[in-house]
Amino acid sequence: MNNAKTSDEGARRPIRVAFLLDDFVQPKWVRRIISDLRATEGVEVALLILNDSPPPPKRRFGRVGAWVRNRRYLLYAAYQRLDRWWFHPPNDPFESADVENDLRDVPRVHVRPRMTKHCDYFEPADIDTIRGFDLDVVVRFGFRILKGDALDIARYGIWSYHHGDNRVNRGGPAGFWEVMEGNVVTGSVLQRLTDRLDDGEILYRTFSPTNTFSVAKNQVALYWASAFALPRVLRRLRTEQYDDLLLSRPEEPGWHGYSNQLYVVPMNRRMAGLMVRLAGRYLREKARAVFAFDQWFVAYRIRRDPSPGRFVPDTSYYRFRRLIPPSDRFWADPFPVEHGGKRYIFIEEYLNATGLGRISVFEIGDDGTAHGPEPVLERPYHLSYPFVFERDGMHYMIPETRGSGQIELFRATDFPRGWTFDRVLIPNVSAVDATLAEINGRWWMFASVAPDPQLPVEELAIFHSDSPFGPWREHCRNPVNSDVRNSRPAGRIFEVDGRYYRPAQDCSRRYGHSIVINEITQLDPDNFREVPVSRIEPRWTDRLLATHTINADGSLTVIDGQLSRKRRGAKGA
Repeated sequence: MNNAKTSDEGARRPIRVAFLLDDFVQPKWVRRIISDLRATEGVEVALLILNDSPPPPKRRFGRVGAWVRNRRYLLYAAYQRLDRWWFHPPNDPFESADVENDLRDVPRVHVRPRMTKHCDYFEPADIDTIRGFDLDVVVRFGFRILKGDALDIARYGIWSYHHGDNRVNRGGPAGFWEVMEGNVVTGSVLQRLTDRLDDGEILYRTFSPTNTFSVAKNQVALYWASAFALPRVLRRLRTEQYDDLLLSRPEEPGWHGYSNQLYVVPMNRRMAGLMVRLAGRYLREKARAVFAFDQWFVAYRIRRDPSPGRFVPDTSYYRFRRLIPPSDRFWADPFPVEHGGKRYIFIEEYLNATGLGRISVFEIGDDGTAHGPEPVLERPYHLSYPFVFERDGMHYMIPETRGSGQIELFRATDFPRGWTFDRVLIPNVSAVDATLAEINGRWWMFASVAPDPQLPVEELAIFHSDSPFGPWREHCRNPVNSDVRNSRPAGRIFEVDGRYYRPAQDCSRRYGHSIVINEITQLDPDNFREVPVSRIEPRWTDRLLATHTINADGSLTVIDGQLSRKRRGAKGA
């Protein structure tokens, strides 16, 4: 098997892909992958390898017999039904879809594998037939555990999804044990299969936040987040050598152990304990919501010592003055600006009555007192994260405008209160928290993006341009980060001693739980790497649940936080 195909060689012809299928009725998430690959430039679906194994013999007594045989797992089955009925998760990735019409023009090979208790082996004649199609990649959406020469039927082997972080969770059910054990994230991997089960060559990892209360909702996020991995890796394979693709994942250790159990479906006794624990967690949260509500606020400090750089934040958060909003709204995403000898704090002001955010501004007096806030920008869609920057003596703002389906730029006509629409920077994108920085003479935009408007924004994308006004080009490795613990921007990028630092949100425990400070170690149109160097945890004041934006301009540093506040009329309020 030859893995040393050059990028020039790969660019001369499309990547030839085959699918392993048991039948043409597939879950919706698989159909999305097939559809995306058929629309991906430079990728050709060249073959279908269909499982021709005879169906298992029918069991006696039908459904009643099945209940008897699976009697030790009936409580797990009951929980699945109850979970889906109670939480009714939308956009179900397991909904059945017929893909035969989507693949009607693709050649087919029927294979009847030699079957052992758990594994499938292909016969030599079938292997020779498949190799005759000169495949680059075979994607496994069918068959059982594959062993033997079947693993080498394509130039780059057989690729398969494992819906779990194989470093901490092997076995199944997918997305179940992460909820039950309280893991903050649920991972998935795309891997090249080897004889080492659950320990193949990792091609892509993604992490989504674990849903605290529902396995069904957790699985929805997990499967849709993973569905976009395969097209992304295949696009990179068009221009990179396979070995270089593996080496570009520095977070993958050369060797690692797995110390957890092999997870399996829980039997009735254990499932009963898990359900009691989960119900208690759910009821405690509902009870808390009766007596308390969560509210974002902002805090600020004017430092007296010289700042090490214009946008470098102060770090004594416990000394900050807090600005607590009325109970009918919240204030978040603060961005400070020092201009003309005055200090301002732009914020998202979210109104419960409208369900929309607007941009407002505080003015900080000479005595350090905050005045306001005063609304300065409203649209018929939600606004937040008012990234304000200065260029050629003019002030501009890039607020979050995901509701408009594009990234928009506004220009100050009467700073700080007058703003007008200037232009669309990037159209047709589901993005939030766009953050600009000029680094080494080039402009870079960091934003959290969603591959589909119906999905959450949990990945980091980078764009670059000669000017902050565009045109903007997409980084060739987008999304550069698919980890909910360290993707979404959390404020301006700042420089200290020639090193650039990017604040990011850790949204694993809850939305905006804490801030990770990353040092950018490599940034150019072809590469991006960053290393976490510090964290800001929600511990700098009492009753703090989260903190997710940090910014500075000169002497003024701002941060936000989320408090748990007692409802009016609650005991002790």
